Amino acid sequence: NQAAQTNGAAAIRILLALNGGSLVALLAFVAGLAARANVSLEAVLPVTMTLRWFVGGVVAAGIAATGAYVVPYCYAANATLVTKTWEHPFVAQTPIGKRWQRVGAAVHKITFVVSLIGFGFFIWGMVTVQQAIMNLAK
Repeated sequence: NQAAQTNGAAAIRILLALNGGSLVALLAFVAGLAARANVSLEAVLPVTMTLRWFVGGVVAAGIAATGAYVVPYCYAANATLVTKTWEHPFVAQTPIGKRWQRVGAAVHKITFVVSLIGFGFFIWGMVTVQQAIMNLAK
């Protein structure tokens, strides 16, 4: 369980680094283009429109990081909200504990999907940047 949490947190950091780094690099590229006298601002506009994909990836990373914090909390709440019994396994789940477990499982799945969406934003952002730069070269 600890390894899964550590690997999940690492994946979210990678997601944030990919999208955030791309965003910063693209901003620097656009600023360099805009500073040139022979490049019009209308020509730079398609490149700047691709920034939104990387912003979406950063937002997805933030949502995934929040989910990565909430999931262990929900599972821990489930683990602490048990009643002790004299029969094996000597603990029984309470209704509110089961609710925390369901919430944790749902947030876990949502966090995974949001992370995949964040990687999708990065991939699509790279494709749109390539297309915008190719059109700029024409």
